[in-house]
Amino acid sequence: MEVFKEAWYSIDLEAKGSINAEDLAVYMRKNNYEEAFVKKWMAIFDQDNSGTIELEEYCEVLGLNEKEMMEETRLRAKATGMPEGVEYIAGDMSEERQIDIARLCIEALEKHSSLKEVPKWVKLEADKQFDRVWHVLAIRGQFWCYFGFEPETSYVFRYKRNVFIIWKTPRN
Repeated sequence: MEVFKEAWYSIDLEAKGSINAEDLAVYMRKNNYEEAFVKKWMAIFDQDNSGTIELEEYCEVLGLNEKEMMEETRLRAKATGMPEGVEYIAGDMSEERQIDIARLCIEALEKHSSLKEVPKWVKLEADKQFDRVWHVLAIRGQFWCYFGFEPETSYVFRYKRNVFIIWKTPRN
């Protein structure tokens, strides 16, 4: 099973929790595998024929612990640094947390077709992963803002045509 774990870690470099045929093709070329590799993996692991292999599906087929796999995937992804395309604008959050937050926002953009769903998903995930209470704005176009926040928890960044403003306020 270690070979399959390592394969997942090598393919899901951004810790998205899912991989697609394009990701598999890159991995296939990198490892000089036959062209049939992508089709075989999609047939075996894409249980719902969605065009993506979710980590849940992958673990279910192989009998692996999904939570452990995701934790390890995130640890390895952190070692690769900030996701490509993320442009720092402002903030006082640690670089490690910036990477975590940027990855959450990118994952939300990939999961949701509507930008209006993204802040809610990011906020709920941030509350779960980094304790409460997080606030998230996803913006396209001009904006101005002013807000108070808990020290070392604000981050403003651009990813593609979206700007994200994220901060945490104390519970009290």
